[in-house]
Amino acid sequence: MPADLSDNEVVEGLHYWRNRLHHFASEGDPEGEKDTEEARTFLEEFTGEAQQRGLL
Repeated sequence: MPADLSDNEVVEGLHYWRNRLHHFASEGDPEGEKDTEEARTFLEEFTGEAQQRGLL
């Protein structure tokens, strides 16, 4: 994750990856496992950044 993201971009990214993860989970597509793992990884990164910035 780029360090120069604004707080708004971090929050937007957090929402985006959370929604993507919910979307992949609701599809139930076994071939989407790679996409699900990628979304989970990005969500963890954005969550960690948001916590460090005191946004959560």
